[in-house]
Amino acid sequence: MLEVYHQIFGRGIVIDDRYRRTQFLVKFEKGFTLWIHSSSLLLLRRYERRVAPIEVRPAKGGNFQARRMIEAFRLGVVPYYGVEGFTFGRRREIRRVKEEFENFKRKGGNIFLIEGGYGTGKTHLIDYISLYALKNRFAISRIELDPFDVAPYKPRRVYREIVRNLSFIRDGTTYDFKGLLKLSRGIKLPKPHLFFSKAIDLLKRDENEALLWDWIEGEEIPREYLNFWHKWKLPVILNHRSAVDIISYLLSGLGYIVKKAGVNGLVLLIDEGETLFHLYSKITGEFGFSLYKGLVHTTLGDKRLLKFKLKRFTDLGIGVLDEDGFVHSGVRATPYLYKTPSGIFLILSITPTFSLYYEKVSSLFPSRKRISLGNLEREEYEKMFDKIIKIYAKAYKTEFVSDKIERIKKRVMPNYRKGLRPFLKSTIEELDILRHYGDTPSP
Repeated sequence: MLEVYHQIFGRGIVIDDRYRRTQFLVKFEKGFTLWIHSSSLLLLRRYERRVAPIEVRPAKGGNFQARRMIEAFRLGVVPYYGVEGFTFGRRREIRRVKEEFENFKRKGGNIFLIEGGYGTGKTHLIDYISLYALKNRFAISRIELDPFDVAPYKPRRVYREIVRNLSFIRDGTTYDFKGLLKLSRGIKLPKPHLFFSKAIDLLKRDENEALLWDWIEGEEIPREYLNFWHKWKLPVILNHRSAVDIISYLLSGLGYIVKKAGVNGLVLLIDEGETLFHLYSKITGEFGFSLYKGLVHTTLGDKRLLKFKLKRFTDLGIGVLDEDGFVHSGVRATPYLYKTPSGIFLILSITPTFSLYYEKVSSLFPSRKRISLGNLEREEYEKMFDKIIKIYAKAYKTEFVSDKIERIKKRVMPNYRKGLRPFLKSTIEELDILRHYGDTPSP
């Protein structure tokens, strides 16, 4: 294996390569993984990773599933598989979300905004929605935005993450993006799609090489690489900040294919939407907002996006505006919308802040398409505490004396004002002390 250095991202380990080793997939020490051209990397050393054999021992007593729950609580989170049974005080919000799913099935396109401060349970609600969607025959793709890799002003990378995380269940089998396209070989599109028509045609001819998948999944593949492998007819998925039209066009085509695959529609869950509010320049902020605006109007099937007439060059850098004010790529402009309805349900999660872009993003969603999460009431946390005690006792086959549990309850309940994460962590820590040492200090 190779240890390399990048002047911006720092040290990392090469875990894969492609295109005759001109690009390397590098896992950086900072926690993210990127395809990087070899010319921008400095080789530090070669080494062999020696991994000691891991001895797996069965847990002694207790319930394994309950232990997994406790280990997640120890980190202050509710595990994905335990969300349905560990949701408190959100009946109204869940009812509204389910109503919007019914609206989506009727109309073929829908939007929804979830907003709330840190610790109010936005991620927990998104977990709940993800499970609900999968169980009700929807395809889902959940992504988290960040300021560097999957940033709002980098539309190709947003698309790449969406297809990487796409999944749905049909007839008891779980499919991903590749599985969806393989199913789509029998689908006849109502009109040619600039990208998916070519991908489906290649799959029909059993051309299943890695280059095809890297291309349609949104990896960065320059024109010269496609030409080298005799793929002159494949259009490049552009990497420009102004390529919002291309990405929206791809997603609306994906929404149509999902519906034709026998699924109720495509649910896009975008978390950390407030990333846009903290970008370092007005230019990146404007391009990021153009992505949000494009996704909302594409999802709702705005018929103005089926065609476009370019109006003038923008002052945002590379890119052009159409007569309706939507940004298009200055290299190869395309419509935003492939076909109506879009087949997409866009759910965006944000943390409110004092920002011009918070106001602009909020204005994209009518009030009836928003919910604002506040902190749960104390009585909901008391119910949560009682549920944790039952799970903990089941996990470790432990019986607690009631008066000691009451002492713990008095100690941890004030933490409910700080939010879910501090409450979970402090409760588990107190129970660990009680289990190991038999008592806890007096409050």
